[in-house]
Amino acid sequence: TYDDALDPDSTWTANVLTETDATVIGAYSGVGAPDQPEVEGYNVYVDGGGAGDGTYENPYGALSEISWGTLSTQAQTQNVYVNLLRGQEWNEQMNVGGSGTDDHRITIRPYGEGSVAPIVNGGERVVGWNHEGSNIWSLDIQEEYGSTFRSNFEWDNDWDWNSAGGSLFMDGITRGVYKHDGPLTDYGDWSYEEDDAYTILFYRDPGEDDPNTKIMEVNQRQYGIYINYNYITVEGIDVKQMSESGVRPSGANCGWLTVQDCHIFNCGSLENSSANGIGS
Repeated sequence: TYDDALDPDSTWTANVLTETDATVIGAYSGVGAPDQPEVEGYNVYVDGGGAGDGTYENPYGALSEISWGTLSTQAQTQNVYVNLLRGQEWNEQMNVGGSGTDDHRITIRPYGEGSVAPIVNGGERVVGWNHEGSNIWSLDIQEEYGSTFRSNFEWDNDWDWNSAGGSLFMDGITRGVYKHDGPLTDYGDWSYEEDDAYTILFYRDPGEDDPNTKIMEVNQRQYGIYINYNYITVEGIDVKQMSESGVRPSGANCGWLTVQDCHIFNCGSLENSSANGIGS
């Protein structure tokens, strides 16, 4: 199969495939836990470890454990904070399931020591790469990952458009599409071909490590933080590798939202061949 990867007339497709060192991901062990910060309002904590009750001493582990009904009730009388531990990573979609109020918002924010933001990651690790020769590695990925990849995706992202009302202001806006329309000749070039199984073909420079020693991920979640409610603030959270939007307000069903100091990156393409850091 790798012969096609060296064919200059082949057509490639684009999506998100990322690589990191295999040492960066680990569940929070509770060792050296940060001192509890000065707090106001009603607070729950999520640390990426085992299941808990959301208190500082016994935090939630997964984002899906958060009791949003309780948070909405508390927001009737006081500000509410959902605190995610710095340096931890959640491979799941965060579904905001309750509203704040005009006087008391629900804020999703980091807590703990250091400067590394909490990460909501839409990717899943893929393993089992095989060396095909000519520094090409191939992988037959699981069937459920196949819907991630869109065939014949190629577009110059050089247009502008008008939305139907409302405004969104951004500093330093950039946008674009990575196109692969040639052979896999550079480090990091990759593509896939669709047959009985989906196969990713991955190019490695001479002397580079086996990709099985890295964390190679494909995006598996549509949105990072999905919001269908009102008076929500998201601040200081990293969101990466979503098939569509990093933060997704659900159209007319929500409002009075604030997203600030967030790093949203590596959002890929799926049904509509498009993606947004903050999308609606």
